[in-house]
Amino acid sequence: MPDQRKTVIDLDEELLDRARRELGTSTKEETIHEALRIVAERGGRLAAVQELMSIDRDWDGIVDDGNTPTSDRDAM
Repeated sequence: MPDQRKTVIDLDEELLDRARRELGTSTKEETIHEALRIVAERGGRLAAVQELMSIDRDWDGIVDDGNTPTSDRDAM
């Protein structure tokens, strides 16, 4: 089990509820852990997409240029 510590923080309850609905989670703890996991793994997803895009191939019709991630912030 990962290292877990109890931390007291003020949360935006409306934002947390929106995240819970989007993620399909049922508790605050589950929602926060899932959101943290998604953010922590985002760099790996971006690197995988960039690696695929570096392959010398005709991507026309496969990838919509308007939806191609261009930065870490876009790769979600």
